[in-house]
Amino acid sequence: MQSWFVFPEIVALLITFSVAVVLLGSFVIRHFYYSPYRLVYATAIVLPFIIMAQTFPAGQQDSVLVNKYKSIKIGFGSGNFENSHTIGQGSGCDRVSSTEYFKQEYTLGAVAFEFTEDNPEQKQLFRYGAKAMSGNHRETRLSDNNITNTTMFGVTPYFGFETNWLGFGGGVHLGNLTYITENLREDGTGIPTSGSKNKNVIPQAYFRAGPERWIFVDYHYADFFPSALPGFRQQLGIGTGLGTNNGTNLRYGSNTDKINYLSGYFPIENKLVLEPMYLWGTRRYGNDKNYPQFSLGLSYRFGFSEGKRRKDF
Repeated sequence: MQSWFVFPEIVALLITFSVAVVLLGSFVIRHFYYSPYRLVYATAIVLPFIIMAQTFPAGQQDSVLVNKYKSIKIGFGSGNFENSHTIGQGSGCDRVSSTEYFKQEYTLGAVAFEFTEDNPEQKQLFRYGAKAMSGNHRETRLSDNNITNTTMFGVTPYFGFETNWLGFGGGVHLGNLTYITENLREDGTGIPTSGSKNKNVIPQAYFRAGPERWIFVDYHYADFFPSALPGFRQQLGIGTGLGTNNGTNLRYGSNTDKINYLSGYFPIENKLVLEPMYLWGTRRYGNDKNYPQFSLGLSYRFGFSEGKRRKDF
C-alpha cells in the first residue's frame, strides 16, 4: 500500500509504531520476563518496523536521482572512570548526607543494519535500521571494593530524518541495559549502593539545527553508534561539515557533567565510513584525574553512488 501515502504520512505512521513498540516492549518485559516464550515475544516487538520497511520511499522518491543504499556497521567501545552518589536529608548546616564513590569500567561491541534514502531534489534524507549490542559493565564501590558485574545486551530499532537546516530521530533500546548516572545527589536516607541504574527499556532521541555542511548544534539522548550506554547518555555539542558535501562532520561538546567529547564521521573512498569518538574529563568531585572513554564504528555502504550524493547539505 506504499502508493497510498506521501512521505510525511509514512513518517507519522512510523512514529506511531515507535510509540506502540515502547509501550508493548515495556509490558512484555515486565509481565513475561521469565516466560519460556519471551524471545518469541521480543522478536514480535520489531515486526512493525519490518512491515513499515516495505513502504519507503513513497511517491516521487523513486526518481533516478534518489540515492538508495544499505549499510552494515560494526563498532567497539570502552570506558574507565569514577563517579559519585550522595544521599542526604535536611538543608543547610543541618543536612546529613552519605557519599560513595564508584569505579566504572565497560567494554562493548555492536552491529547494525541500516537503510538510507537520499533525495537531492527535495533536500531530504531518511534512514532507518536496527542495532544489536552486547558487552560487560563492571562497577566497584571504592569504600569496600564491592564489585558488581552486569552482562549488557539489547536491540535498538531507530530512524532519522534530515533536511538542510533540521534533523531529528528516535528509537528505543530493549534488553538488559545499564546506564551510569552522573554525580547523583538525591534526598533520602541510607548508604548509596550503586552509581548506575538498570533498565529494560530506554528511549533514544536526537535533534539538530543548522546546516550540517557548515555549522550546526545538536543534542543526543542515548543516541550513538556503537552505543551511548552505559557510559554517556547525553551529548550537547556543536559541529561542522568542514565545507564538504560528502557527509563528513566533526563534533565537539559535553555530556553536561564535566565530560567533554570529540567525535567525527569520515567517509573513506565513498563505501567506507569511520565514526570515532573520544571522551575525557573528571567525573568525581574533588578528583582532577582525567578518565578516558573511546569508541570506533566502521560502516560499509552497499549500493552507494557518488554521482547521486546530496549536494546541498
